[in-house]
Amino acid sequence: MALDRLRKILQSPYVEKSTTDLYQALTSLAQSPQESTIQFTYRCMSVRQKLVLASKSPGVEIPFDEVLAKRLFLKALETGLLSDAIVSEIKPLLKNIHISDEDLTFAIG
Repeated sequence: MALDRLRKILQSPYVEKSTTDLYQALTSLAQSPQESTIQFTYRCMSVRQKLVLASKSPGVEIPFDEVLAKRLFLKALETGLLSDAIVSEIKPLLKNIHISDEDLTFAIG
């Protein structure tokens, strides 16, 4: 019981929006001109993680599982990156739902 309470306290800064808001944020992410490719990738990862955490909260209206969040994340990278050359290079990786964040980050960086 105390462990659950501690987990909620530690996660609370990451869950400030509803799952619907986080879903919309993830699907509409776009790299800004002053943002590096890695920074954008980390921002996408952050929103994806917030969506997963929010989905695990009790009483959540619309839960999203980790697989759906990962698919949305990969699609956000594909559509949100400014460089068509990078997108072309990593496109096969973006089709792989099992790719690790580390491997994807290495390929992008």
